[in-house]
Amino acid sequence: MFYPVLGLLTLRFGITFVMSSPALRSLRHADARTLRGIFIAGVLLGIFLSETFGVLLRHASNAAFD
Repeated sequence: MFYPVLGLLTLRFGITFVMSSPALRSLRHADARTLRGIFIAGVLLGIFLSETFGVLLRHASNAAFD
């Protein structure tokens, strides 16, 4: 059985969001420092997605010689 990578990552991070959503209520009154941390976490998530798709679309033999 094959499940697409983006679907699996969406499921993984979606479940994490739902589980941690009660703790996110305090972000309504977030200061700039907290929002900066959230932005950095979003950038790291983007890097994670890029690396995952890179591994999916690239063969090890091609990556070794490029």
